[in-house]
Amino acid sequence: GLAGIRMMGCDHTAAQAGGPDLAAGLNAAPDAVTEMLSGMVVRQEDTVAAGKFRDMAHKVGGAAEAAQARANGARADLAGRLGKLTMSALIVFGVEDAVVLVATGRDLAAALPNAQFQQIDSCRHLPTLEQPAQAAQLFSTFLNNSL
Repeated sequence: GLAGIRMMGCDHTAAQAGGPDLAAGLNAAPDAVTEMLSGMVVRQEDTVAAGKFRDMAHKVGGAAEAAQARANGARADLAGRLGKLTMSALIVFGVEDAVVLVATGRDLAAALPNAQFQQIDSCRHLPTLEQPAQAAQLFSTFLNNSL
């Protein structure tokens, strides 16, 4: 997910002038940032998925999450090289993603020569957490048709 976002030229981790610095926030106040992110990555009415996200984030820890945010922000933009990839790819997005526009997923799939784009209704940024059965069915179908 994050690598794909970065490849499309969206540096979601870089501090913007006047905006939040995700890595610094994760170092300084990991619980507050995790709570804020849980409201973005899953639908608020899905309290089970939000709780799972918070549990996963706490297990990883703020320092490791901050390091990941900094590393993702430092990656080179590889969008121009996507057309050279020949393997099959499945790009899955939640229709209600509040972190990355669904159009970004469509653009990513369009840039890959052998990609399929699928979206899941009633889902935000984490389809495998919010809609695991539907995500698993998409993966299973994709793998069965690709092998």
